[in-house]
Amino acid sequence: MSSKNSKAIQDYIVKIEGFKNLHVLTAGIIPPNPAELLMSDKVREMFAQLKKEYDYIIVDTAPVSLVTDTLIIAKYANAFVYVARANFLDKRMLELPEKLYKENKLPNMSILLNDTDVKNGYGYGYGYGYEQVTERKPWYKFL
Repeated sequence: MSSKNSKAIQDYIVKIEGFKNLHVLTAGIIPPNPAELLMSDKVREMFAQLKKEYDYIIVDTAPVSLVTDTLIIAKYANAFVYVARANFLDKRMLELPEKLYKENKLPNMSILLNDTDVKNGYGYGYGYGYEQVTERKPWYKFL
């Protein structure tokens, strides 16, 4: 992916201290033509190279309802996790991910509902309870 006028992708990848195998490639500045850039051969070559070097590649994109970037890079993904915040996201906004799921536009799509409060009565039971208190770890500690 490098040429005379560009650096190698490895020059932009940062190893995160405190983690054995966590590396980050930041987005950098927003180009004037992001969709055009994402459709370029350079992006295809970048993903091909990164797939050879890394077991997992996680791409954090803008919400699919706001920009088309997510749909453009969908061809490079093995799975999509659509993150929704409980009691914050308007349920009508879930119509788009439902449509994308039904049309198979995002491979292996799932929805992650975060910021839920189990004390507000969600769940099931018959008037008796069972609660297990577990230590909450940040997501990156599971990697």
